[in-house]
Amino acid sequence: MKAPQEWCDLWNAPYPCGMHASKVHINLAQWSCCSHNNDWKERLLMHETGHSMGLGEHCIGSPGDSIMNNALNGCGWIALVYKSTDRDGFRSIYPGWQYP
Repeated sequence: MKAPQEWCDLWNAPYPCGMHASKVHINLAQWSCCSHNNDWKERLLMHETGHSMGLGEHCIGSPGDSIMNNALNGCGWIALVYKSTDRDGFRSIYPGWQYP
């Protein structure tokens, strides 16, 4: 399934989004900078997995309101769970997806 153009635009993802093989890319400098912080690593993996599944970065809601917040312009990196904006993005791209 592919998401509608509007949803891809919201997530800054090229259309069609959700129609590609999933591949996670980890920035080794980001990974190494906080090698002692497991929360940082978990969040980084969740964020990059979101990209691999078709979501782009954004800044919605309060800092930390989304795994996909871009950590720029006041968007924090607090969340350690997929928040409502993340889940809505996954459901738009993958309509049968359910959050565990």
